[in-house]
Amino acid sequence: MLDILKNEKSEFYNLDWFKKANNSAERLSLLDLNSIIKKTIYLDYRHVKELLNLFSKTYGNLFHGIGLELGAGVGFLSSMISQIPDVEKIYSIEIVENYVKLLQPKIIKSFGVEEKVIPTLGSFENLKYFEDNSVDFIIEYDAFHHANDLKKVLNECNRVLKPNCKIICIDRIQANRISDEMINRKLNITYNKDYFDFHKIDYIPNFTRRDNGEHEIRRSEWKKYFYICKFRNTTITNFINYSFKSFIKLLISYLPDALLKRTRFKYLVGENFFEYIFGIFRSASLKNRGKFVKQSNNLKFHKDIAVLVSEK
Repeated sequence: MLDILKNEKSEFYNLDWFKKANNSAERLSLLDLNSIIKKTIYLDYRHVKELLNLFSKTYGNLFHGIGLELGAGVGFLSSMISQIPDVEKIYSIEIVENYVKLLQPKIIKSFGVEEKVIPTLGSFENLKYFEDNSVDFIIEYDAFHHANDLKKVLNECNRVLKPNCKIICIDRIQANRISDEMINRKLNITYNKDYFDFHKIDYIPNFTRRDNGEHEIRRSEWKKYFYICKFRNTTITNFINYSFKSFIKLLISYLPDALLKRTRFKYLVGENFFEYIFGIFRSASLKNRGKFVKQSNNLKFHKDIAVLVSEK
């Protein structure tokens, strides 16, 4: 294990959520590998393979040389990427120590090329271990919307990336039309006990998504952050799991909020109507980069997937 957190540990170790996450990792380590993956990343082997396939069709070869996965959790995505021949090595960077010590080695051994994946204890806000212009790609999955200072994170990413190299974010990207009121409503959602039981975490009463360090960031805001941090050619491609149910939800999301918030759909936010509809006629390809496209009929994800790719 590589430790690049070092002197910053005391800043996190006293936090209640950090202690609980460490304890959770100990409990998860007793489970079988598929259960560990299911309870941490929600994607199985087939779906990660399909995700990498979609990247290839839409953006070409994103993964080569030396890479970083930020907020890597158990290191499943890093492990799968390490199977790509052009990848020399990838640092699987996670801030929760027991995830790195107890879980990453198991996942890497079973799903990765061990000599290419480096379990790394560290924070995505401080990549000082890595030199300027030293990394060929960066990837994160559902991590950056937890950043308290996204600009600081992206500046660090820009510093370590080589010129013309790319960062890939698979994250929570909200529609531009989401209101501030809806954002607050979403962040005030309280986790129920089932959530804690599923993730093997000690129950915290009245624990909200806001308490969990989450943020809801609009599409235009993501692009603005990347622009400010001197990235270029930023595109967001939405891979949509189209169904009759998804169309109904889209229509309902356009109801007046005064009415919507009194229903069970009070957290529903639909995308731009016409862009969303046109996506059903598009499949993953270079020409459809940055648009709404449909997921493969052969293997769909449990949710829509938003992918941001930007270039230094």
